[in-house]
Amino acid sequence: MQLSSMRYLEAPLPPMAKPTGEEFGWPEVTKGLYSVLGGYLLSILNGMGSVILLWICTAGFRRPTHAVTGDDLTMLLVGGAVLFFSSLYSSYLVLRGKWRCMMAAPDRHSARWLMFASMLCICAGPAVNFASGFVGGAAPPPKVKPADIEGRTAVKAAALYAERLRDNDLAAYMRLGGTIVAPFGPIFFVLFLRAVQRCLGNFLSARFTELYLLFLGLLTIGTISLILDSRVHIRADLLAILGLGWIVAMLWYFFLIVAAAMSITARVNTAQPTITP
Repeated sequence: MQLSSMRYLEAPLPPMAKPTGEEFGWPEVTKGLYSVLGGYLLSILNGMGSVILLWICTAGFRRPTHAVTGDDLTMLLVGGAVLFFSSLYSSYLVLRGKWRCMMAAPDRHSARWLMFASMLCICAGPAVNFASGFVGGAAPPPKVKPADIEGRTAVKAAALYAERLRDNDLAAYMRLGGTIVAPFGPIFFVLFLRAVQRCLGNFLSARFTELYLLFLGLLTIGTISLILDSRVHIRADLLAILGLGWIVAMLWYFFLIVAAAMSITARVNTAQPTITP
């Protein structure tokens, strides 16, 4: 039996429009993701600008920077100052966007905690490396000379660094910790994007994000092997393949950010309740 008064009752709202607290924060997550993307793109432009500036001021890299004088020196100083403040602004965009995502993201699938871990790693890595410069005194001379170590320059540097670790050098351990922690920031951010897709019910998008992590792991292993393994000859084709791989990884990373933002926008727009007079 259906009562006639039921026609005057409001229809239940869709799942995304229910007053469940943090679910109303999805638009802020979208803004945060676009802020992060803008910060990353500005960082790339800053890097390209630095190379172009050095190329112009050093006459095509034919002069060292300490030999730059006159108008070229003025251009180098002014351009360097602009790029420095632009780099600070790009870092601000990234941190502001991630903070907005952390504050507005739901707790489902640990989305908020993954973003917190990403921000923690991004800030802790440089902070620990900076603090290591104020710890301990002057490093003792190495017992092993670089000329006595066989292998590439990276292998020699790793051997000398391992010697400092065996000497219980606190600064060396701090730099090692900062170097290990910092790369986990982007990884946790990708896991956050995966959690966002899971919250929205996008199964394929979540699997696509996991595939990116697999690709990134294989690319990192290949790059480290090429640098440290002296048995592998560094050829132009290998460098080209690795360079192309990192370009694909960067574009894939940006695509994941845009895909997550567009998924949120589409879901919020379709979940808006229709109000009839």
